[in-house]
Amino acid sequence: MKLRHYSILLLIPILSSCYCFHKVTGESSVKNLTTSRSYSICDSCPGKGKVFSLTPYYGFPSTDLQRLQHGNSLDVLTENKSKTSNIIGIRGDYWVKPGNFFPFRIIGLGLDYSFNKSQLNSSIDNFTNQSITQQYNHRLLGSINVMTLVKSHWIGYTTLQLGVNFQKTTFSQNDYYSTHNSQLFAYRIGYGIQFYPNLPIGINLEAGYGAGAYVRTGLTFWIF
Repeated sequence: MKLRHYSILLLIPILSSCYCFHKVTGESSVKNLTTSRSYSICDSCPGKGKVFSLTPYYGFPSTDLQRLQHGNSLDVLTENKSKTSNIIGIRGDYWVKPGNFFPFRIIGLGLDYSFNKSQLNSSIDNFTNQSITQQYNHRLLGSINVMTLVKSHWIGYTTLQLGVNFQKTTFSQNDYYSTHNSQLFAYRIGYGIQFYPNLPIGINLEAGYGAGAYVRTGLTFWIF
């Protein structure tokens, strides 16, 4: 049963996609003075002849605020006011064709950097025992992407990201101040769509779960 399920998962990107390929039609014949013709779907795909893409993006809502609130064990009488900035980041991906031995046609390997800041203000009566906790998150994640959709104006891909969140936490209360640096494991899984409106620049929309943000939107540029 497990083998059957794995087989279905492997067939999904193959059956639902239109990958970059070359097709030869007709035949060459000296007697009939005819030649075969080749057709390439690559001619109508975005990023033709290029394998490296760069995507600056903006992510929302942040997944950090809930973790910050959960990490502070506060009295039930304490009033909390929290806020967080949305994510800004940039990712670069190198797209390759592994070979016929690999079940997927096109995969991407890359790096992703993002930043955001969260803040939690706590007090019992808004006047005494006020405390402020701030967190600065610098994430560096490695990416593995698999293209499951390639058409003239669309690219769809799954993504798995693993890496480190370099987090700085500061706490201040009255005259007391402390700071703490942490290196936390970070991950993200998601699915993204890129749309190319007759330009070599794509509009990117990605939804996922894990470190950073649930939704990302940005522009994709094919550099080289």
